[in-house]
Amino acid sequence: MEARTYNSSPKTLTDLARSGDKRRILTDVGAFLQQEKHWFLLIIPLLLSLYGPVQWLAQQWTQSSDALGFQPLVPLGVAYLIWAERDSFSSTYRGLADIYPEGHKSRRGTPIVAYIGCLILFFSYITTIGMIAVVGFWVTVIGIVLNIYGFTLLRTLWRPFLFAVTMIPVPGSLVDMATSYLQRGCATVAGALLKLIYPQAHTIGNFISIGSYTAQVSGPCSGVGILLPVLVLTLFLALLRKIRWTITMILLGCAAGIALVMNTIRIVIMGAIGVQNPGLAENLHDANSWVFTALAFYLTFLLAGRIGPRAQYNYDDEMLPDEE
Repeated sequence: MEARTYNSSPKTLTDLARSGDKRRILTDVGAFLQQEKHWFLLIIPLLLSLYGPVQWLAQQWTQSSDALGFQPLVPLGVAYLIWAERDSFSSTYRGLADIYPEGHKSRRGTPIVAYIGCLILFFSYITTIGMIAVVGFWVTVIGIVLNIYGFTLLRTLWRPFLFAVTMIPVPGSLVDMATSYLQRGCATVAGALLKLIYPQAHTIGNFISIGSYTAQVSGPCSGVGILLPVLVLTLFLALLRKIRWTITMILLGCAAGIALVMNTIRIVIMGAIGVQNPGLAENLHDANSWVFTALAFYLTFLLAGRIGPRAQYNYDDEMLPDEE
């Protein structure tokens, strides 16, 4: 039996981009906006409601010692992953359009998820907690995609939305606890290495003393500012390359180890410089750690090419959600 093809809207972005007829593109976009115009009643207040949460989070992200300063860049990573899935999304969309008519439950979803996301977002104004605001925003975005395209197409975007989780702010108490443990651990290892160069070097807590010079390994040099960005970048790389979960977990573990080694090297360099120039060592301690973060991720990137290469970026069955 010959499959029946239904004229359908909304069009996928890939279909629109591949169309050579500009007039048709404008017509399709107009039809899409006309059909989904009810969402403007939700999207416009949603964007306006983000003003407060963005201000709260910006105050945290702009702090030089904040370990979560990379989070404003997460939406760019999500957008790139969505673009990387465009062929899969478009082919799935066309396949559904060939089988089901417009408005069929397999091509549309419930708007309830989007409404729940809005409630979470507005609840964040009561609590003034940025984490709740970010969760509400992404739940709303997922809900809108679910309502317009349905669950089947939403599943093709599970990688980008999984990466969006990294934008959720970690509670400050957990960051402080990790900072405390890591700065002591890195200081102990760095002190042991410095003792090989300067026998008089010794470590007490997060203080390293070399003769008359004493350095305190505190927040900016604790390792959290390198560890978290490297883990997020590694996850992005694994999702982009569609690396199997087993290899991804190994890669994340190796990335964590590389990040902490780089931070320890930073402390050793700081201690060696501090013996001759304490002022320069203090500047190195307080400086942004993006250089060491870049070096750590570069080493992780090279490792990923060894243990998790993919010749073709096709879906990996081990990473797909179980079929219902």
